[in-house]
Amino acid sequence: MVLSGFALLAWAPWGPGWSAVLLFVWLGWGAGWVSVVYANAKELAGQRSAGFAMSLSNTGLFLGAAVMQSLFGLALDWVDPIHTDGYAFAAWQAGLYLSAACAALGLFAAWKMTDSGPKLVAALPVPSPQAAAA
Repeated sequence: MVLSGFALLAWAPWGPGWSAVLLFVWLGWGAGWVSVVYANAKELAGQRSAGFAMSLSNTGLFLGAAVMQSLFGLALDWVDPIHTDGYAFAAWQAGLYLSAACAALGLFAAWKMTDSGPKLVAALPVPSPQAAAA
């Protein structure tokens, strides 16, 4: 959904109004993958490292957002370095192409992720520190 949303923002004719609202709602619904990242990190890390894995995932998500904003700005400046009266449409398209490419990379990475199946790791008992020391 995110990949198609950025592609539509870059290529489809849209403007202020309902077309923009629909595109941004589509992108918002597509952001549901974020909660899957936390669940997957918790499952793959195991109970002892679940908190660390989830905090590392959180850091990665925020870092990715920060890096993407900087890369989008660099794309704007690369295509339209003068921008005396605002950035040209082509500059905005370049930033959206970059966003779509990153979404495609994320989709590829999601296809490569493994799943342990229906087993719920969270349902397993957590050993106490006393039992682990014994």
